[in-house]
Amino acid sequence: MTKSLLLFTALATVALAVPAFAADESGSSTVTTKSDSDGNFTKKTNAEHTDAAGTTTKSSTDVKVKTDSNGNVKKTVESDSSTDPKGLMNKTTSSSKTTVEKNADGTGSYAHKEKVNGTTVEDEKTESK
Repeated sequence: MTKSLLLFTALATVALAVPAFAADESGSSTVTTKSDSDGNFTKKTNAEHTDAAGTTTKSSTDVKVKTDSNGNVKKTVESDSSTDPKGLMNKTTSSSKTTVEKNADGTGSYAHKEKVNGTTVEDEKTESK
């Protein structure tokens, strides 16, 4: 009888403790798009996620496409992201901006810049004729 009672108590303790170890995660995201009859377009995406360990990851992306009456098109993509593990002084961030311009006469340009923790790691510009 005592063995059965001890076994039942041990099983009940484990069964009640398991939900305490369940993952506690949360997240959200939003997407907004707008366009007009001239061919201009914007899209904004924001996301945030916190995992069971307490690490928070945030990201946002802005896409813009602008056209004019001459047929020139300018596309810009800006991205920002951060990862912040639970604790102090350990957050990492990155951001990038890419711009592509295409003119009606066939010329254009490309520019890309990327920063990680505030330091530029890539900066490229090219033009086509």
